[in-house]
Amino acid sequence: MLMKQERTLTNCKRIGNHLILLDRLLGSGHYGKVYLSYEISQKDDKNLITDKPLACKIIEREKLSATAHRQV
Repeated sequence: MLMKQERTLTNCKRIGNHLILLDRLLGSGHYGKVYLSYEISQKDDKNLITDKPLACKIIEREKLSATAHRQV
């Protein structure tokens, strides 16, 4: 897998065991926002951003219904 050069990681989220760079807002809706994202991996004590783009939806929990809240 190709890696981009190291750069400043200012807009990152930890999702499970993954560290994700949220690069650009793609869209938003009632429950949250969708970002163009890249997974960050560590190699030789450096943070490297993968070339594989991801779509990452960030859900705002406070906007979920009570039923959906119990499922998350």
